[in-house]
Amino acid sequence: MNTFAIIEIFKTFEKVNFYTVRLEIDQELEELSETDKFLLKFNDGKGLIYEEFGVILKLIKIIAVEVLKIFFSDLKIWHLPCHRSPAKG
Repeated sequence: MNTFAIIEIFKTFEKVNFYTVRLEIDQELEELSETDKFLLKFNDGKGLIYEEFGVILKLIKIIAVEVLKIFFSDLKIWHLPCHRSPAKG
């Protein structure tokens, strides 16, 4: 049996992406990612997620915002220019 872990984007936000893992077993990709499996496990059967899981999501959002502040607070350039001008000289 060959098992591979594939990293893929789970959720995209304006300034950060959250990634998940999807397993490929014997060249067959699993239908659900590991995050999907986790979400299903904590679903109460009525389409609602347990209160504790909501707390976890809020904490992840707070942590993500703080990490962005720490690492990118002094960043003056948000992206590279789309077109380069020819070198002069």
